Amino acid sequence: IPDFNSGNDMKIGLFASFDKVGAWEESRMQFNYAYTFRLSRLDQISIGATLGLLRQSVNIRGTGWSGLPNPSSAWLMDMNMGIFYNSRPTSGGIHRYAKKHRTQTNLSHYYGGISMLQLVGHRLDAQPGNTFDTRLNPQYYAVAGGVFGDFEPTVWLRYLPDSEFNGWGFRHSISADFYLRKRIRQAW
Repeated sequence: IPDFNSGNDMKIGLFASFDKVGAWEESRMQFNYAYTFRLSRLDQISIGATLGLLRQSVNIRGTGWSGLPNPSSAWLMDMNMGIFYNSRPTSGGIHRYAKKHRTQTNLSHYYGGISMLQLVGHRLDAQPGNTFDTRLNPQYYAVAGGVFGDFEPTVWLRYLPDSEFNGWGFRHSISADFYLRKRIRQAW
């Protein structure tokens, strides 16, 4: 995280992972970049993006199932991006993240953001010989909240096209989470 001493900060990162659960495995490599700049003494905006490669596969031969072809796998491009607004008083930049979130203040502040994941949609099942319906569809998220004294109400919204959430008799591709946190000294 380079420090420009200007109130503007940049974050650069590289991430690699390999997960294997039974016959399923996923490899992922990602590069991310974020830039935070001040709009005023109290207001700041962070904009970031992630570009990566992803490979998912299922090893049918290792499961004991018979009669199914082993699905093919390929490296797929993955792209995510988002923007976040914060009105935190005397918040500093990215490099002062831990300090600013441990500082108690009686001043209220607000935040909100949107993000889009898997902007490059792919279907692994479209490849010849692949029997599994694996889709990487775009996903859209929004968050809004604020801190008022020792209380922090927040709402998360999710929109997943071609998906359905069921609850209270409704079926829709939008879901929401509401929560309220209370600070007790330095803990939530």
